Amino acid sequence: MPRYLIQKRLIAIGSDYSVRNESGEIVYEIDGKLRFASTFDVKDASGRTLISGREKLMALDATLHLTRGDEPLATLKKVAVNAGRDKFEIDMADGTHMEALGAFYEDDYRLVRGDGVIASVKERLGVRETYDLEVVSDSDTTLALAIAAAIIRLVPKPSTGEP
Repeated sequence: MPRYLIQKRLIAIGSDYSVRNESGEIVYEIDGKLRFASTFDVKDASGRTLISGREKLMALDATLHLTRGDEPLATLKKVAVNAGRDKFEIDMADGTHMEALGAFYEDDYRLVRGDGVIASVKERLGVRETYDLEVVSDSDTTLALAIAAAIIRLVPKPSTGEP
């Protein structure tokens, strides 16, 4: 399974992250935008935008839309399961469905399609905000990264209340 390290940049305007592969090379960037709504772009190492995310304002539940180019890709919606527990439902533009399940406030969750886990995300303790992303080898890495970035942005940190 390919593994990636998602690490918040020390100096950045917005919520920007570098994504490194197992060799330590930067292979993706998450470019968080400073706007009223939560928006971000997942870019490859050359700076080309692969997937964009934009929070839907005025939604009852936290909702974010992902696009690949001008084409809709997925909609993530935070759903309360029961007291203190949430999950994210992910409806793909092609009609398939995924879920993100786990301990979101502890940044330890997995992306599930049907009965299979396609990726897992876990926060590392340290000075900088850092996450491990492990993707099943036949899954769309860029999509898994975009979903992880969306959840990182939609779930407030317990210590600060900020996404």
